[in-house]
Amino acid sequence: MQGKEQDAPLTRMSSDQASLRIQRVPSATLYADLLKVPVFAEMTEDNLACLGTVELIEAEAGDEIAPPGSICDGFYVVLQGAVDIHKAGKPGEPPQTFPHSAGDSFGEMPLLKGVQSTYAIVATAASRLVRFDEESFWQLMFSCPRVRAAILGNMARRLESY
Repeated sequence: MQGKEQDAPLTRMSSDQASLRIQRVPSATLYADLLKVPVFAEMTEDNLACLGTVELIEAEAGDEIAPPGSICDGFYVVLQGAVDIHKAGKPGEPPQTFPHSAGDSFGEMPLLKGVQSTYAIVATAASRLVRFDEESFWQLMFSCPRVRAAILGNMARRLESY
C-alpha cells in the first residue's frame, strides 16, 4: 500500500437532493471500526492493509445509497446506522425489503454466485458504510481465511432464510 493518502471526497446527489458523502480511504484506516463487525472480528491489520482503498459512505436517513435498478457490484459493511435493501420480487410477487444495521454485511451473494442482481439501498438512519469493490472483495476472500469462513456462513444463513 502506498502511503496513507486519501483521495478527494466524492459527493453524489440522490433524487431528493440529499447528499451522500463518499470518499476513498485506505482500508487500514478503518481497522478499528471493522474489528467491531462480526465478519472481521479475527482479521489482522496486515490482512486489511493489503486491500488498498475502499469507499467510506456517510448517509443521512432517506438518502439513496444505490438507486433502484443498481447492479450489486460490491460488498458492504454497515459500521453505524441502518439501511434497507429493496429488491424487486419475482413476477407476480411483491418487492422484498431486507433491513441491515450496524455490524451487518451484505452484497456477497451476487459476487459469490457470479450473477448480476439489481437492488436499491436506502439509509433508514444516519449511517456509515464501507464498500469493498469486487476486486477488493476477492482479495479479502483469498487473503483472510477466517473472514472468508464468516462471509460464507452468512451466505448460507441467507440462503436458508430464502
